[in-house]
Amino acid sequence: MATYDLFCDYSTQHPKEILQVEVLSDGEEDLLLFYKGQVSSLIRATPADAGEPLWSETTQLVCLDRLQAPYDPVTPVFLAANIMPTDLNF
Repeated sequence: MATYDLFCDYSTQHPKEILQVEVLSDGEEDLLLFYKGQVSSLIRATPADAGEPLWSETTQLVCLDRLQAPYDPVTPVFLAANIMPTDLNF
């Protein structure tokens, strides 16, 4: 869960950015957006309880991108693509 919390914290501290995170969770692909400490799935249903993480202990990070906020699904503005969590500057 440390990586999930790291992404939530980063997105809170950088409100002009969105983290787009591709993961494998329980054998299924998912695409998560972290923005201002909140997270939503673009593929699965997002739980109504914001405290319920969309990330399990077995979730694997596939790809991490930094996007400019606000998010535009038609023409997203990439600030950095395919980076590692250690590349995030707090």
